[in-house]
Amino acid sequence: MIAHFRTESPFPLVAFREGVNRFLPDDIAVREAVEETRDFHARFSAGGKWYRYRIFTAPVRSPAFTRTAWHIRQDLDFAAMAAAARFFVGRHDFAAFRTTSCDARTTVREIYSLDLQRDGELITIDVHGSGFLRHMVRIIVGTLVEIGLHKRPAEDIPRLLAREPGLRAGVNAPPQGLCLMEVYYPEAESIQENGLL
Repeated sequence: MIAHFRTESPFPLVAFREGVNRFLPDDIAVREAVEETRDFHARFSAGGKWYRYRIFTAPVRSPAFTRTAWHIRQDLDFAAMAAAARFFVGRHDFAAFRTTSCDARTTVREIYSLDLQRDGELITIDVHGSGFLRHMVRIIVGTLVEIGLHKRPAEDIPRLLAREPGLRAGVNAPPQGLCLMEVYYPEAESIQENGLL
């Protein structure tokens, strides 16, 4: 993942990498330091993001997935979830898929793709989009799970995106299943040239 800071320090770039790594725990490391244009911002210069959410479906929990997947004891209707996922693709108003604490100026976002894969008891949901509202991916997943449990029809998705009064999105899925996989920077040439993306 990319982070940025401004400095007037005369140190060479390698000194920033080595110096920061000296104080980081073993499970975090700075791979490279590059000089970027002054207007670059790690958050606001992003052109898109890729999130992955994992669901483990089995009667008994798995210690291997305790910290990396949402454990659901019932089997999910994967076909129904995959069919519902297609409604999210495109440019929509995602106001129904954010938390009340979200302070975004606009709730319109574009989902480039929303793909589901199943490998035995593990369901993986990959979401690529222009940007996301607070808890948006987790609420999308929670809504898809309700569809997979036959608690609501897939047709609720376009109604939620149309902001139909009285209709609410699904539960906010737990955080442990969510992982930010990649952030895209179309304008950040020096980052791309250094192979950090």
